[in-house]
Amino acid sequence: MFARSARALGQSLRAAATTTSTSGYATTTATTAAWRPAAVASVAHESRATAIGAARGHLASRWNSAPRAGSQTIRRAFAAEAAEEAANEPTALTRVLETIATIATVAGVVVAGAVSSNFYAQTTNELDASIKAGTHVPFVLRGTPLEDPVDQGYHALLEFRRWADGQKHVYLDPISDKLLPDHPVGIPSLPRIFVRFRYISWSTSASLILHRPTSYLPRRAPHVLYRSRYDLTNYSGMCDAAYIPHTLVLDLDETLILSHFRRSRGWRTFKRPGASDFLKHMAQFYEVVVYSDQLSTYVDPIVERLDPERYVAGRLFREANRFSDGEYLRDLSCLNRDMNVVIYITARPKTTLQPENTLIINPYQLAEDGGVAQDTTLLDLMPFLESIVRLNVRDVREVIASYKKEMETTGRSIPEIFRSRQVAFQRAQREKNAKNKGGFKRDGGRGWGR
Repeated sequence: MFARSARALGQSLRAAATTTSTSGYATTTATTAAWRPAAVASVAHESRATAIGAARGHLASRWNSAPRAGSQTIRRAFAAEAAEEAANEPTALTRVLETIATIATVAGVVVAGAVSSNFYAQTTNELDASIKAGTHVPFVLRGTPLEDPVDQGYHALLEFRRWADGQKHVYLDPISDKLLPDHPVGIPSLPRIFVRFRYISWSTSASLILHRPTSYLPRRAPHVLYRSRYDLTNYSGMCDAAYIPHTLVLDLDETLILSHFRRSRGWRTFKRPGASDFLKHMAQFYEVVVYSDQLSTYVDPIVERLDPERYVAGRLFREANRFSDGEYLRDLSCLNRDMNVVIYITARPKTTLQPENTLIINPYQLAEDGGVAQDTTLLDLMPFLESIVRLNVRDVREVIASYKKEMETTGRSIPEIFRSRQVAFQRAQREKNAKNKGGFKRDGGRGWGR
């Protein structure tokens, strides 16, 4: 506003000088040109009140020597300035409202800071326990007039925390209770006694061929087919149940890939050795799903590079996780799959809510020189995972619990335990076959027996 006044004053003086030069008042023009730089300099360097006062005093001392036209212009400039100052002058009501708004803002900031810090300092259950124990009021305030207000404030805070916990599921729970689509129905299957695994190409023959639904199968992935050993074309006892594949859920970070930062090169993403072959092979037996706590803008480009042949049947991102205590957790119960046939593989045990369905592997790490480390963890797991499907395990949680128990007692990994069990099983089979070698023999005249 002050700058505008100075500019208006300068324009008025220039207009007055022009008028006087036109009318022949050379003396007044010289006088105006003489005091105008001093007034403008005072405007630029002094305070508002001092500068305006100096300019007005300077003008008053020259008032009688100014021409009539110049004095009228200056009067109008001063009148406009006075009207603007009067309009901008705060009233008593405005001052009261500004004071109230300032107090409310400060109080709101203090309350919000106290509530937010309490959210991080204590959980709702911890706050409830401290109130029940009577330790919520600070020791220095006990026995003072502030004890009762502080106690009431903590009780109000507890009620607010309980209400907030009831509302936060809208923002912190997975976006759906059915993260994966339903399995298609209407595909017949045979009783297990008539079915065995066969890896064959699609053909039309007299034998009945059952195959996995095409919606489960990734593009250009080998079909997993089931063919009966018998000609069951006219079998009338065929059941109506559809074949439901096992579901293999894979964590992304530190399981399939590793995102690593180094100051010399920034962020880089490394693929775990054997990850692509693992996905390709497991897609023949499982419905493979990548379940990550990252955004889709991070996951999609990595999975596109990791799985160009589209063996992965589904991708789940951060919005499909359950957020609790600062962690994004995978809730397998929201997958819309039977928990008896769901296996989750991760290198981070804290990311799951169903440890009974979880296989923990070692996290992938780079070599000491920063290069790709020799790692066969995923490849070593393939025989174990394949055997679960081949043996048609009805509840994978029992198998996982058995292996975890042996891991705790022996300290060996799952692939090592699996190999040792396979060796023991084969040895027992050989001993059994050796014992039964020789065919049938006469049993004391009572008949034929082994």
